Amino acid sequence: MELLAVVGEEVSTRDLVRFVGIVGLGFEANVTFLAVTPGSRLEFRSHTDLAADLLHEWEMETAAMKKLALVEEHLVSFRMVMAGEGGAPITRAPLHRRKDGALVRELLGLDGQTFRLLLREGKLEEEVVIETRERAYGMIFLGMPRSWRQIYRVLQFTEPPVLVIRKWEEGEYKFLVCFDGSPPSWRALRLAARIAKVLVAPLEVCAVTEMGFSMEDARKVLDKASRYLEKATIPSRVCVEDGPFEKRILAKADASTILTLGTSRKSQVRQLLLGAAPLRLASRAPGPVLVVK
Repeated sequence: MELLAVVGEEVSTRDLVRFVGIVGLGFEANVTFLAVTPGSRLEFRSHTDLAADLLHEWEMETAAMKKLALVEEHLVSFRMVMAGEGGAPITRAPLHRRKDGALVRELLGLDGQTFRLLLREGKLEEEVVIETRERAYGMIFLGMPRSWRQIYRVLQFTEPPVLVIRKWEEGEYKFLVCFDGSPPSWRALRLAARIAKVLVAPLEVCAVTEMGFSMEDARKVLDKASRYLEKATIPSRVCVEDGPFEKRILAKADASTILTLGTSRKSQVRQLLLGAAPLRLASRAPGPVLVVK
C-alpha cells in the first residue's frame, strides 16, 4: 500500500509525521511526504530546467525543503526509519530526479518499507491532484493547508480517501463514522476499522434520520454495521440521531474525534459535497476529518 502525506501550513510537521508514520507502520505501507514550492506549472517548463531549479532550491533550503528536512528529522527521532552511525538515516535511494522533474529521496523504514521525501513545484492543490493521478495511492493525509479552498479542491478532484489532519492529540483517539448503509459509507466504515486497529481506537457508528431515511432504516443499517465490527473485533457502539445532519454530527465530535464520511450521489454526505457544506463541516470539525469515496 502507498500513502501520500501532504505537508501543509497550519499543522506542525511533527504532528503530521507522528500520525502518518504510525498508520504507515501499522499498514506496512510505503509513505511519500510531499512538499510543494511555489513556481510555474510543470507543463510550461522543461523537465531539465525544472529539476535544475528544484535542485538549487533543495540545496538553498527553501520553505518547502525546510519542511522536508523536518520530516526527516522527526522520522529519525520517532525511530520510524533505520539510522546508521551518527544517527543519520539510511538512504534507500539518494536524491534524484523523476521523469516528471520532481525531486525525491528515499529512506529505509524500520520494517523495510520506504519513506520518500518528494519536492514538486506549482500550486499545492494542483500538484496533489497530479501526483495522485500519476501514481496509485491508497490514502492521502493532508496537513492543514492555509486555505480551505485547497482542501475543497483536493476532495473534489482526487480519488483516494483523504484524511485532513489538524494536530496530534495526546491520549486516545476515537472514530465517529457517519453511516447510511450506502456502498461509500461501508467503504468508510471498513477503512476506519483498519485505522482504528492501528491506533487502538474505539469506534462509534452514527446514523442521522432525515427525510427519506427513517428511524427504521437507520436501525437496520446499524445492525449490519454492528455485526461487521463485532466480527472484526473492533470496540464499537452505534447511535441514531434526528437531523439536521451537519448539526448533529458536529455536536458529537471533539478534538480527539476522527470524523469519517463516505460520499456517494445518494448519500447525505455527497449532497453536502455538492455545495458549501463540506467546507463548513471540515472547517468546523474540531478534530481530523476522513472522507472516503
